[in-house]
This record gives sequence, C-alpha cells and structure tokens, in this order.
Amino acid sequence: MDHPELTVIIPTLNEEGLLERTLSSLADQEGVTMEVIVADGGSTDATQLIAMEAKGVILVSVTPAGKSRQMNCGASLARGEFLLFIHGDSRFLDTNALRIGIDRLRQAGRTHQVGGNFSLTFALEGGSDSPLYRFYQRKARLNRPGCNHGDQGFLLPAPLFREAGPFCEECDILAQTRFADGLRREGRWLRLEPRILTSARRFQAEGLLRRQLLNGIIMLCGAAGRDDLLARIPGLYRQQRDCGRLSLLPYLAILRSVVGALPGGEKDEFWKRCGSYLVGNAWQLALLMDVAGGMLRGKKGGDEPTPMLDIFDRHLYRCLDNGPSKKGAALLLRCLLGLIPLPAPERME
Repeated sequence: MDHPELTVIIPTLNEEGLLERTLSSLADQEGVTMEVIVADGGSTDATQLIAMEAKGVILVSVTPAGKSRQMNCGASLARGEFLLFIHGDSRFLDTNALRIGIDRLRQAGRTHQVGGNFSLTFALEGGSDSPLYRFYQRKARLNRPGCNHGDQGFLLPAPLFREAGPFCEECDILAQTRFADGLRREGRWLRLEPRILTSARRFQAEGLLRRQLLNGIIMLCGAAGRDDLLARIPGLYRQQRDCGRLSLLPYLAILRSVVGALPGGEKDEFWKRCGSYLVGNAWQLALLMDVAGGMLRGKKGGDEPTPMLDIFDRHLYRCLDNGPSKKGAALLLRCLLGLIPLPAPERME
C-alpha cells in the first residue's frame, strides 16, 4: 500500500503481555486500508518478535526510549492520510471502530480542523468497577481542556499532526496532554463513540488514587511552567514491569524540598500558578458527585448525565474565578505540603 487511508503508530517498551491482543484487534478492523508501525524503545522481552511476526506490521527501533520520540519517529515514516496513535495495551471491540472514526472526522473536517478521541473504557483485571474508575472514565469522555490523553487514542488527519505537532520530547511525561491542548488551539477535538479498551494495570498495581495524586503533582508543576522540577523528582513514571504500590510521601517530600529551594520571586509565582490551576479544575468535584449519583441510580459507567457539572459551569465557577479564591487554594496546598517531612539529603541525589 503506497497510500493507505490510515497509519497506526504504537510506541512500545516491553509490552509482550498485551501487544499481540492490540495488533489482533487492529487486524480485525473492517473497511479501512492501514499500515501499522510499532516504534519500539529497545524492549528486552518478546515485544519486537511479536511485532515482526504480525502480518503487515512495520517495526522500527527508537533508542533511547521515550514515548514522544517513538511516536514522532513513527509519524515521520507514516504514509497514511490519517494517523492514529494508540498505546500497546489498548484495543477496539467494535470491528468498525476505525471506519466510524475516520468517517466522523471526514464529515466534521469540512468546516473545522478536527482530531478525535475514542470513548475510553478501562480493562480491569480481576477487579470490580468503582466510583474512582467510573470518574476517570467519565472524565476522559468530556470534551474540555485537560481531558484528552493518549490512552483514549489520538486519531487525526496527517496534515493536522504536522501543524499541531510533533510531540514534545523535552518533557515526555506531559507531551501527550500538551499536544492535545495545542491541537485544541488549532482546531477542536471530537469524542468518537466507539469504545477503546485500555488496560488499567498501572492503576491496579500502583493504586488508582495514589497514581492520580502523583499525576496531579505532575500537572501542577507543568501548569506552573516548572518542568525542571519534574526532572528532579525521580521515578514519576516507571516501566509497567517495575510498578508496585506507590508511596506518595517520598515524592511529596522531594517536591517540598525543590520548591522550597526556589528564589523568593519564583516561589511566589509557582504558588500563584498552582492556585489558578486548582481553581480551574474545581469542576472535577462536581463531576465526581455526578458519577456517584449515577452509580446510585444504576447508570452504566462512562456516560452518566452531568447535572452538577452543568450547574458548576453555569453558576459556581464565576464565583471561584477570582484572585482571593486562587490565593486561598494556593495557601491550602502550600500548608498541606508544609506538613510533609523533608527528605534526608541522600534522597535528593
């Protein structure tokens, strides 16, 4: 195929456990001509062998590993009219998912530059659904800033990727979120109805609440424009095979130490931006109430109505979007972080 309709790009690193299932779900897709590029970051397990043995899959080696670098490399080789970036632990249940997604983008793209995310559903292994999983699943299906992530898949026309991209390789941990926000400035996102099933194995290994609180630290530093602080906090995002139950105290202690070492003006600016970020994301509390209410009413997870969120957006946010609220949020966060014991000097090495 010199000109496939779609190029699927999958960054991998030691994904032998789930990659075969991902590739199989792509092979089952109907009505789409596609090429699949597995951009591997130097796997030491059977990942590369699985990719080489899969029909129609192009394997490229990208080292040193870095999800952004790998996806950018795959995109540079892509020949498809559309690009789809998905993780090595994601798959589609509907064999027409990609056909539906491309047709939807073609229709919307007549008047706008549009990218699409599929409807995220977590694949839980040996565990039952919970309000927190429901919450993050529902959040991923909202079309608002900060809700577009790589585990939902990024489907977009190749020219739009060239305009909105590439993925930022300097801060790999925030690259996909920033790409999504950048595309929103260039055009808009659509939520595509077909479901993408993505493994919740990291959440289950590390603890969902712990992982998301750690993600919150990452987002706070990013929103404050201090990617350099993230580089000084080791182990924020480990390989899946190295994941275990997270302990947040070491991360919080190091964050307290590195923020405390900032010059006075930089420190004040950091807390100011953190306060703005917290107020700007207070809507998530309203969404959590909606999800909990939906569970009590027996609604299926993922598409609960959002009356509390609607009320927040229409009435409550304007009461919070002011200087005193932002200063109060920053002060609360600062006080909470101040309660964390500082790390021993050797922890900072």
